[in-house]
Amino acid sequence: MPLSSNNMHKQRLEQWQEIENISQQMRDMSRLNESLSGIFDDNGYVSQSWQQVSRLDDKRMMLLENFFSIPIGSDEADFLAEKITKMLSLDYEVLAISQTIKNAMTLSFAKMGYQQRAAVAYGSVQTA
Repeated sequence: MPLSSNNMHKQRLEQWQEIENISQQMRDMSRLNESLSGIFDDNGYVSQSWQQVSRLDDKRMMLLENFFSIPIGSDEADFLAEKITKMLSLDYEVLAISQTIKNAMTLSFAKMGYQQRAAVAYGSVQTA
């Protein structure tokens, strides 16, 4: 049964909509930076967009804490269960993207380690 403004105060609906919007922004920003090249800026620092995802998550956590500081009525439960499921789906996408990037970074660092060891070994052979 859809939740109407009669069942949930308009202010609570607006609060939840802000939480949902932030979740969507986090997922969209993650999708835009889905590659290793999107992780670091030209100076080797974590890109602004990934820092923004982190700041949005912090903001969303505060909003969620505030939202759930007020007890949920039984008339809100079904609506919120559906919305929470949607939010978790968006979060899963962000986590999947970040895990893919983490795996790519691990592989990249491993390759650099192999290259460095090969260079050291080659240098040892050259000096022998």
